[in-house]
Amino acid sequence: MISSVGPVPAYICSQFGDLLAWNEAATEWLDDFGRFDEERRNTLLWMLTADVARERFVNWEVQARHLIARFRSDVATIQVSPRVAALVRELSERSPLFRRWWDEHEVAGPDCTAYPMRHPRYGAVPVRTLELLYQDASASVKMIIHMPTEGLPADPAPADGATG
Repeated sequence: MISSVGPVPAYICSQFGDLLAWNEAATEWLDDFGRFDEERRNTLLWMLTADVARERFVNWEVQARHLIARFRSDVATIQVSPRVAALVRELSERSPLFRRWWDEHEVAGPDCTAYPMRHPRYGAVPVRTLELLYQDASASVKMIIHMPTEGLPADPAPADGATG
């Protein structure tokens, strides 16, 4: 399913933000999540600790704060979860910003407001996040798509002016 939405970035994650699958466009637009150890493949960990996340999201602070508030909403109904406790502990140790924003207790739902993402070739591209949720009694997963609002720009011309 995520391959079918290429060339736009899409990934599937757990309610904890653990990345379960992603398409090639997500590797190009965001990061090569395959290079991370499986237990480190998490949207929150990536957003708050990877330098490339700050490069990819033009308004990184706004997006990071929303992701934390969204995480709080996603896990609000879980009474006790070792995974949530471990993530909050690790993020609190690794990111002073996470500690500060987590302590604000913001809760947010999906956001369809357009925001700019910085693509390595296309530059800043306005996108909206589309979130598809699958939930059953035991777990939930969501497919996240960062959909350009105006379509993808044409490939930029080669730097040397050659065509091809």
